[in-house]
Parts: sequence; structure tokens; C-alpha cells
Amino acid sequence: MIAIWANVSTNRRKWLTTRYMEVNDLGGFFIFMTPELALELFGYLGTGLVLVSFIMREIKWLRAVNMAGGLISLIYAICVNTMPVVVLNASLICINGIQLVRIILNERKNAAMVKSEGENAYNKEENEKDEEII
Repeated sequence: MIAIWANVSTNRRKWLTTRYMEVNDLGGFFIFMTPELALELFGYLGTGLVLVSFIMREIKWLRAVNMAGGLISLIYAICVNTMPVVVLNASLICINGIQLVRIILNERKNAAMVKSEGENAYNKEENEKDEEII
């Protein structure tokens, strides 16, 4: 069994008596769950991250969050031994990774171009001033 600590108010402790919860003296309780339930919750976490990624406005964050959700879903699929889901998530992680690298490299290239254009414009103005003086 896996135990998860959950904190409750120390002012008004509720004594929870179910087979999954045990109250202790530190103001909280442990939730006991089977490994199968913990694994399933892990799978839902991955699915939730993939779903949340689709509401992102920036494509870079969409790719990153989707990769994280895909990685969690991949681990879940390996544990559950569902090979079609393993192949799908592994493929999506690769695609998102490649696209994320492309986006980052493109941003760096654009930033370097803007910097060089600014330097060129500055140098051009300086050269024009020097020519006027001569």
C-alpha cells in the first residue's frame, strides 16, 4: 500500500474512520491506496497534462506541457503494458521535442538578426556622421 499525507486543521480534527484513512496525532491523516490505484492516478495526471496543454496560448508552452504529459502517459502505458499507447506517446514526445527545438532555435536566430540589424543601423548612422564631418 502507498500512503499519502494529507493535512487537516488542528483546531477541529475530524476522525475519519474508513479502511483507507487513518488519523494520527500530528493534525492530519494518511490516505492508503493500492499500487494499482496510485498507478491509475498517475495515468490520469498524464492525461490531464495533455489536455491542459491544448489551452495554452504560446506554442512553446503547449509543446513543453504536452511532452511532460506524454512522458507521464508513456510511463503509465509501459507499466500497464499497452503497446499501442506506448508507441503513440513515444512518437508524440519525439515530434513535440523536435518542434520545440525548432521553435527555440528559430527564436534565437530571430533575436540574433534583430541584434545585428540594430548594430548595422547604428554603425550606418555613425558612418554617415563621420562622412558629414569629413
